[in-house]
Amino acid sequence: MMNAEAFAQMKDGVIFLNFARDKLMNDEDLLAALASGKVAKYVTDFADDAVLNSDEPGIIVLPHLGASSAEAEDNCASMAVTQVMDYIENGNIKNSVNMPNLSLGPKKDCPRLSIICKANAESDVMFKLNELELANVASETRGDYAYILADLEDKTIDLQVAGIIRQRII
Repeated sequence: MMNAEAFAQMKDGVIFLNFARDKLMNDEDLLAALASGKVAKYVTDFADDAVLNSDEPGIIVLPHLGASSAEAEDNCASMAVTQVMDYIENGNIKNSVNMPNLSLGPKKDCPRLSIICKANAESDVMFKLNELELANVASETRGDYAYILADLEDKTIDLQVAGIIRQRII
């Protein structure tokens, strides 16, 4: 699609961004357009050998993230399983679309309290937890919700605070 005829219709010094496919570009015509100044810069994440091996200074090659490739799909599936297991085993949340990211790392040899509450109740819950003088407590808010993790050490707790949606001991 992108060849000498297409480049001739462009303004001189154009910056061409190609994040579609490498096969859309006629490499010889692109390199000629770069050499003549018709194309000032060529930015792509689909570099083939001709582009990668060119010494043309106007070429900028970015890594291709490949979010829709089979390999990326496999990696995403593995990542999702790992993150769900981290939530189940440790209470940690990462990359959620509806809850804040929060991690206390791997669970220690003591119970861990996981709390989902309304954001406006977070300070009341944190006040109650601070009364216990716990060493490892963290909270994050996202939108209308807060998520709190606390390592209970050898303490027991029965939180009765308005706005708590769910509590879980891990």
